[in-house]
Formats: sequence, structure tokens, C-alpha cells
Amino acid sequence: MKKFKSTIDNTFAVVGYSTPYSFGRLNNEIVVLLSSLGITNEVLLAKQQAYFTWIEQATFDLVQGFEFLSCSV
Repeated sequence: MKKFKSTIDNTFAVVGYSTPYSFGRLNNEIVVLLSSLGITNEVLLAKQQAYFTWIEQATFDLVQGFEFLSCSV
């Protein structure tokens, strides 16, 4: 039983693709490693706060929003 008529068109189009960890994440092992290398908790918390601020600003600032959506940072 034939459901579709086929053509000779051999083109291929990609609609989207997966980008795992596109926003980044530090798991517990990485945090422990950085801490053992001398990175203080204050520095890690400051980086986390800067990231949260960036996400919040992306809702108001067009440039920040574009960077967030395109993951160019």
C-alpha cells in the first residue's frame, strides 16, 4: 500500500538541533574542585548573582535578551 507519492527531491533541511548545557551549569564536583583550587565561595556566589542579574535584565534590555536567546555569551 502506497501512502505518499515520492519525488526525486533529495534535499535535506534541519529545523532545529539540540544544544545540551547551552547555559552552563556547575555541578557539585566542579564547585568542590574550584573551592579546593582556592576559589572562594564569595566569588562563586558573585558569579551566580551576576548570571541571575543577566537573566533578569534579558526581560527588559533588547541586547541582553538577544544574547540570552542566541546564547552568544
